[in-house]
Amino acid sequence: MGNCFRLTVHLPRMPRTTRLQRVRHKIPHTSSGKLQLGQRALAILLLLVISGMGIMYLVFVNVRVTKGFEIQSLEKKLIKLQQSQQELQIQAAQLQSIQSIEQSSAIQGYIPTHDARYLSSSGVALKGQ
Repeated sequence: MGNCFRLTVHLPRMPRTTRLQRVRHKIPHTSSGKLQLGQRALAILLLLVISGMGIMYLVFVNVRVTKGFEIQSLEKKLIKLQQSQQELQIQAAQLQSIQSIEQSSAIQGYIPTHDARYLSSSGVALKGQ
């Protein structure tokens, strides 16, 4: 039991590269250094652009519809307020009418006058009769 076996394997060392160099190595470039994309990458890019535009369109339409509902509810509220204002104006006119004032004065104990005499404005003081 005292015998031990040792196995060593020597692997060739890879030259040290930076992360940026490894990433650049994976992306295909042309001889002039410009990025070269395949048809699959262009299709994915086009799909992403179209999807982004679709999402932006949906957000825009959603905002517009929401504002439309808010405007509609505010218009309904405005119509109700205008109707209540008209009712209050009619009620105020009724309360200010002569019959209403006469009825309220009779309730309060005022005596109505039947023979009223008015003074003419001649500019001269009147003598007592």
